[in-house]
Amino acid sequence: MNMTKLVLAGLMSLGLSVPAFAGSFEGVVTMKETSDGEATLKRTYFKGDKMREDHSDGDYMVWDAAKKEGLIVDAKKRTVIVMPWPDVKSVDAKKMFEGTTVTKTGKSDKVSGYTCEIYLSKDQEDNNSSELCVAKGIGNAAMFGIMGGGISGFGGYPAWFRDLVKDGGFPLRHIDRDESGKVESRGDATVEAKRLDESLFAAPAGYTVTDRATMLKQTGEEMRKRPSR
Repeated sequence: MNMTKLVLAGLMSLGLSVPAFAGSFEGVVTMKETSDGEATLKRTYFKGDKMREDHSDGDYMVWDAAKKEGLIVDAKKRTVIVMPWPDVKSVDAKKMFEGTTVTKTGKSDKVSGYTCEIYLSKDQEDNNSSELCVAKGIGNAAMFGIMGGGISGFGGYPAWFRDLVKDGGFPLRHIDRDESGKVESRGDATVEAKRLDESLFAAPAGYTVTDRATMLKQTGEEMRKRPSR
């Protein structure tokens, strides 16, 4: 797995006891990702202790550090599942980053007007490499509490990862290469600082809202009602 995927997966699994982040940035980060000649856009919204991540199919997730819960919105079904953070399974950080070496280059660049620090990684198993340019002061408490589920703060995470995400670190550019050095995928972000309406981080009007426990119970009942084969 390349470092871009590792970092994003790691950000999605930090524990709820992560030290407080300033959360001063408010606005939208739009990442244009290109792979195999195809381009996709991914938008992430930040406001105070809230974060929203849009998916290409119209679905999205909202995470609220103050409430310690998330909303999983299904646009097609017009449903919202409320997900308390402790209900989400944590990951094995040591296993996740095993076999990956990361170097802080000491170099920096600017992406969308924000200074970012450059990190390089190498996967010992497949020799793929990645470059990340990480800006500080964008990620907030919601981002670093997503999918905590029991991991205590940065416990178990390597020192390079702690350095990368501290002070609200957020990747604004990634370049992933195969073992020959050929670029497999690339992402470049556009950062727009602006005031966001609270409705962006709430359940849409008219949608059916269900908590996770109720959803699991309903799913179990539906499965029991199905005729056995």
